[in-house]
Amino acid sequence: MLFALGRNWVNTIWEFYEVKMKIAPFQRKKSKGHASYPFPGNLPLKGRILLWIMPIILLGLLSLCFVAYKSIDIVIERELSNSMLMSVGKSAESINRWLTTIMLEPETIASTPAAKLINENFRVFDLQNINRHKLLHEKYPDIFQDIYAANRKGEYHTVQQKGTEFSLFVGNIANRPYFKSIMAGGPTQITPPLISRTTGIPTIFMVAPILDDENRPQGLVGAGISLKYIQEIAQELKAGKTGYGFIITRDGTYIYHPDSSYIMKKKITELKAPSERDLGKNMISGGSGMYRYAQNKRKMVAFYQPIPITNWSVATVLPEAELFAPAIKMMRLLIIITIAFVCLIGSAIFYAMYRLTDPLQRLAARTQQIAAGNFKEAHLEVVSDDEIGILSKSFNDMVDSLKNEKEEVKNLIDQLKESEALFRSQFEFGNIGIAIAQNNEWIRINKRMCTMLGCSQKELMGKTWPRTSGSGDRADTLVSYKRMLDGEIESYETEERYHHKNGHAVFTHVNVSCFRNPDRSVRFVIASFLDITERKAAEKDLIKAKTYINSIIDSMPSILIGVDHDLKITQWNKAAAEATGVHAVEAKGRMITDVFLNPNLNTKTIVQSIDNRITRHLPKVPHKSGNEMFYSDIAIYPLIMDDIEDAVIRIDDVTEKVKMEEVLVQNEKMLSVGGLAAGMAHEINNPLAGMIQSASVMKSRLQDLDIPANQRAAQEIGISMEDVRAFMEKRDIPRMVDAISESGRRAAEIVDSMLSFARKTEADVSSYPPDLLMDQILELASTDYDLKKRYDFKTIEIIKQYDENLPLLICEGAKIQQVILNILRNGAQAMQMAGTQSPRFILRIYVEKDSEMVCMEMEDNGPGMDEKTRSMVFDPFFTTKSVGVGTGLGLSVSYFIITENHGGTLDVVSEPGKGANFIIRLPLHSEKN
Repeated sequence: MLFALGRNWVNTIWEFYEVKMKIAPFQRKKSKGHASYPFPGNLPLKGRILLWIMPIILLGLLSLCFVAYKSIDIVIERELSNSMLMSVGKSAESINRWLTTIMLEPETIASTPAAKLINENFRVFDLQNINRHKLLHEKYPDIFQDIYAANRKGEYHTVQQKGTEFSLFVGNIANRPYFKSIMAGGPTQITPPLISRTTGIPTIFMVAPILDDENRPQGLVGAGISLKYIQEIAQELKAGKTGYGFIITRDGTYIYHPDSSYIMKKKITELKAPSERDLGKNMISGGSGMYRYAQNKRKMVAFYQPIPITNWSVATVLPEAELFAPAIKMMRLLIIITIAFVCLIGSAIFYAMYRLTDPLQRLAARTQQIAAGNFKEAHLEVVSDDEIGILSKSFNDMVDSLKNEKEEVKNLIDQLKESEALFRSQFEFGNIGIAIAQNNEWIRINKRMCTMLGCSQKELMGKTWPRTSGSGDRADTLVSYKRMLDGEIESYETEERYHHKNGHAVFTHVNVSCFRNPDRSVRFVIASFLDITERKAAEKDLIKAKTYINSIIDSMPSILIGVDHDLKITQWNKAAAEATGVHAVEAKGRMITDVFLNPNLNTKTIVQSIDNRITRHLPKVPHKSGNEMFYSDIAIYPLIMDDIEDAVIRIDDVTEKVKMEEVLVQNEKMLSVGGLAAGMAHEINNPLAGMIQSASVMKSRLQDLDIPANQRAAQEIGISMEDVRAFMEKRDIPRMVDAISESGRRAAEIVDSMLSFARKTEADVSSYPPDLLMDQILELASTDYDLKKRYDFKTIEIIKQYDENLPLLICEGAKIQQVILNILRNGAQAMQMAGTQSPRFILRIYVEKDSEMVCMEMEDNGPGMDEKTRSMVFDPFFTTKSVGVGTGLGLSVSYFIITENHGGTLDVVSEPGKGANFIIRLPLHSEKN
């Protein structure tokens, strides 16, 4: 149909143009038995627009109509189906709610006290049952057929009404299935429906158990319920003119159907039509939904919903044509509207084409004149303000613009010729080298470029560029060149090294740009070269001089800091970086107070020195870092130059110098103390000698019985010498005299050791037993008692572990003893300060045969040392004691005595909490000894 309609449109348009536009009719040519039709491209614009647009519009509108029809049909069908399914669902819900309400009545009767006593006294329940029967008939007329009760034996009484009279009927239902189920503990039940013999209406029985206080079944209460109300609900399910509703039980038996021959006589699953049987199976399964089937060649639609309390199902059935009649009516109206709309659109397009193409024909004719160069004809007439009028006005403006541009192009050509002459002059005689490259080859070079490289144009033409230069293959240069060719950048600058013909390097500053075609492809590349060889040489010399000066400044051990008048850092040497941990790059430009933290470096002093141009010296400036005190000599030198207000600050660390001066003072004090100790020892020796001599004389006079003088004295006083001896022994006087002699001898040895240790002597190298050196210094150390620190060396346990047959040690005995004493005193003080319980020294002396060295170990059980302290224990001026208590030189001097004076080693092995073990190794044979 669409193809025929399109062909009619073509024929109509073709006939219109043959008559109206006076186009010679095309003759159909026959070729090989087939008809040849005129080519549409020969039609005017008006015909081609109608030929192509009208079929497309017609096809689009028909497609739109079809899609709209199907969409509306689907929506209406879905809405009608949902509405019908909801209506059936409400009916099913109403029936379910009604059955639930009616079921409450037998359950209520079964829970009464009279019902629970049915096995003892049936009459009480019968009286109650009659009254209940009256009330239910008044409340639910035509619903309750009868009410009965049965005891546990199956005997039942039922109330029957005739007019206003009530009578009882007695029977037995013990063999009924529902009775057995109730007595087995089953819940309230609804029996399958049956036809009432009195009313002819389907009736069901609702049976509720009678339970005692312990929920044991004692009997049952039943009620015969007429389904008249349910049938009335099913009658209201009729939809359309011929639709109807029906209800089936769980086995498919009809409870209600418009055809009374179906009620309680037929089952839907036994009908002849397979489609109706399939509908019955869906309903019996307890499902809900819509079902389409054919009945007597009519398309039918069924909507069904379950009744949960009984597992019945209710449905409504109507012809499909009646259900979807509104949708069919709406679709017919939509088709009529579409056809009318197509006709209207076609007429409007035909008229619009006629009005639009006439001005376009005049515009085409005038355009051909302009293309031929004829600008003298009059402008197009502007007859309206619509798009055609705007197009005509724009065309007139374009003609005027073309006239003006023609004149401008002529002027531009003249300017271009003048510019070309100027460029040629600059290219040939300029002071900058210029080269033009195409396809990475030089195609034109000016004279200055040839002079720079010492080559002729012929020698340079055709060379590959940018790889002609010595640096032309650098990655950065090639990347920039490629980016420019790819259009990412328009130009770039770089520095390149070329080689002169005679061999020397020529450094150039290169500016590269490209000239592009209209399609953005590169036509050629233009590069200008500025000779910067002399500048490069000057820069090299400047960098060399600056590097030389910086090397001198960095090699100086002093801290050198340059600052300007605002106290911002301008120079920062290597010593300053090492002292502060701040690199020169980070320090330059920052305030000196932010980088160099020395509170005694007064910024006012620096500014005054710069302003007054006076050098300032600040000797021994103290500053504290952590727990240590450091000293510095600071000198401020202003730079005396025009227009420069800077200064150089020189800082020298003189901490060791200051401490060495303190040590020298301390040594002088120790020499004085040593002299004083020697004098005191000599003075002690005289009374000590008298004491020892007197003790010896006392011992001989009191104990020697053979001395005549002792015997004469005893006889003169009338006492025998034996009695005198007995008395002295009784009083333990001989032991006391021996103790005096021994103490005097020990005191004499101590004095002798003090004299030997304090005496200033030249290097006295001799052979010493190593155990004797150790024991002598132990004797001296045992006299060490510090009242201030309250420790006594005698309280320390000494364990000696000496090898036997130790060889003589060639050394300076006094200096070795000085080292041992220093180590013992440090260990004793460390154990006292740490509060070590049961302090102890283990002293070992042995020979290492492999190294031929005598080893002396002094191990304590004090607090020990961590790794940091152990690594610095022999450093000069390092001490863990408070300021004023120790100088930090004892172990440093000891290390010097052992390693430098005797060629041995001094090591320490220690861990925190595990004590310290100092090991002295002295060679048995040494050139230094």
